[in-house]
Amino acid sequence: MLVIPLMSKDHKYDALILVLGPDNLDRMKQADPAEVVMRQINQGDFRLVDPVIYLCYEEPSPELERLVRGRDPIAILDFLQRGWQYRPEAGDHDRGPERLGG
Repeated sequence: MLVIPLMSKDHKYDALILVLGPDNLDRMKQADPAEVVMRQINQGDFRLVDPVIYLCYEEPSPELERLVRGRDPIAILDFLQRGWQYRPEAGDHDRGPERLGG
């Protein structure tokens, strides 16, 4: 599991991106839940306030590895949302994928 915490200066766009991989799904199918311990993320001056949680699934890929190494959270989020579709019948809201920071 890849965990990417993002904190904006005004805490208006804090986010926690969780990227599950095949091994995570295999464990979850056997009632072994994935978990994120927030106190390990919220340390010192880094504190997420009311974060939006993005839960994603992604097969391991060179593209994702490259983006993670580049440390550009917007590029990572854009990549993870590339297949987004508006489906109100499935409970989607009407704002579409929202960019962090504005």
